[in-house]
Amino acid sequence: METVTGLISRRWLVATLLPVLGLASAFGLVVLCGTGWAESWRHWRGLSPEAKTGLLCAAIVLVLAGSQLTAAVRPGFIRLLEGYWDGLPGGGWLGRRGASRQRNMRNQNPVRFRDYPVVDAFVMPTTFGNVLRGAEVHPRGRYRIDGVTAWPRLYPVLPEAFQQAFASANAGLEQAVALCGLGAVFTLAGSALAVFLLPLPWPLVCLAAGVAVMGLGYRAAVSAATVYGQLFRAAFDVHRRTLLETMGLHPATSFAAERRQWEALDQLWAEGTVDTDRASALGYTPIVAGNPGASPAPAPAPVPPPNANAAPLHPGIVLVALFLVVAVAVTAVGLLSPPRDPVRAGRSLAAYHQIVVDDLVGDGRAAFAGRYLLRPVDRNARIASVDLGPALPPHELAGRWVLVLPDPDGTLAAAVDRGARTTALLEPRGNAPSRAFTDVLVLNVLGGAVVLAVGGADPATTVAALARGGGVLLITPVS
Repeated sequence: METVTGLISRRWLVATLLPVLGLASAFGLVVLCGTGWAESWRHWRGLSPEAKTGLLCAAIVLVLAGSQLTAAVRPGFIRLLEGYWDGLPGGGWLGRRGASRQRNMRNQNPVRFRDYPVVDAFVMPTTFGNVLRGAEVHPRGRYRIDGVTAWPRLYPVLPEAFQQAFASANAGLEQAVALCGLGAVFTLAGSALAVFLLPLPWPLVCLAAGVAVMGLGYRAAVSAATVYGQLFRAAFDVHRRTLLETMGLHPATSFAAERRQWEALDQLWAEGTVDTDRASALGYTPIVAGNPGASPAPAPAPVPPPNANAAPLHPGIVLVALFLVVAVAVTAVGLLSPPRDPVRAGRSLAAYHQIVVDDLVGDGRAAFAGRYLLRPVDRNARIASVDLGPALPPHELAGRWVLVLPDPDGTLAAAVDRGARTTALLEPRGNAPSRAFTDVLVLNVLGGAVVLAVGGADPATTVAALARGGGVLLITPVS
């Protein structure tokens, strides 16, 4: 037994072997109750020692084989629990209905469902799937890191205590999933076996027991997935810089620079190369002439001229004095300045309209000139900076058209920001020809879509050419 248990890992024992052993025991209990305890005992006593040993070995082999089969089909069952049902009959329709229901639940109570994906396109049909999907897309939404690609590289450099905690959470998740799946197996096979061996109401009892185990296993899987997802998020939130240091890369000094660095690394890992304009964001150590690999020596700090007659001031006194001066100045300006009229719309304005001064009323309206609206605004409605996109050159949107591109997986949103200029190549389905738009302006990045401003093409011709292939979502003129 010491030799056998030494060859079996604790994780496999807890997460796979024990649930399969429980299922085998449940089937054995149904068979014993159906044939009768006394008859089964008499039959067992009548067997030869060789037959008893053979039956015990066969039972052990069946349990081990069932454990291996459970471990092999568990990833597919996890995907089934997450809600990947497109390959099932009617699964696409059922998945869309379930995802819509889950989105409504999240929108009604965002605090309770804070582990769900933020982007609507990533919402899954089941609670279990949303908890895991929310953790999976968390690194990309926050740091522009593809969690699936980066995880095999990040996990080996995590601290040992974190790895142990994550392994424990993973074992709990696998055990709960195994219980749910084996409960489903007993619900079907165990109830069918009980119909032939046991009188009523015992088949119904077996059915209820299998459903109860399946339901409890699913609830346990959701709880385990929550812990698993929190640790997955924490690994990127806390230890992502450890991966950069292990790779010999310098972490970025700002959040925007860090996102660009991870975008470049993600492209390197996924494609094996990095665009020229992104190579500098990787964070390699600059090479000093005459000493490759060495960092440049820091410039010596300027030495102030000595002044023996002046007594040095304590830095704390200087900071307190500056704070008091600024506080008094701000208070005086606030008390003496007349109240400012908030900026409002002088007329109804459409979304993505580029603002001119005459469109607005109120103090500070000149600061909004050149920016464009992200949503429609009614007359006399207040306008805040969060309602506007970045400033553009005058008449930049004149003659352009708004094109909304679907982005269900967030690939486009991860590559562009508002105000960026790019080139769009649209390849419709079917036989419709491809169309290329140059000098494309990114107006907005939405959940599941990217809004572009394109020009240089007749919109009617563009719609006719692309609609034949079914590749157009929406084209509308900019007012």
